[in-house]
Amino acid sequence: MFQKMIKFLRDRLLLLRHASKCQNPNCLFIECEFAKNLWNHILECRVTACKYPLCITSREILSHYRDCGFMKCELCGQVKEMIDIENNSEVYAANVLMSIRDNDIVQL
Repeated sequence: MFQKMIKFLRDRLLLLRHASKCQNPNCLFIECEFAKNLWNHILECRVTACKYPLCITSREILSHYRDCGFMKCELCGQVKEMIDIENNSEVYAANVLMSIRDNDIVQL
């Protein structure tokens, strides 16, 4: 039961991450539009007992994610690790592109 709840909450965290990053108005991810609406709501909501679907629990998950420093946390550790890998691969890709561009300039 506990592991199912952790997976459910982790999936919500990943859903919110997707919503915060996705700029594709025609995204094929089934829950994208709902997630974007939820994300935009959360950014503005300050209501303690908000009735917007998933608002309170999502804010709690995001608060935990922001404050958690335990890299092996069952809820957010894997998500933080995935984001680190993603960020490092983006930096790597940017460095490769710069290197290619710089080499092309030198060869001209």
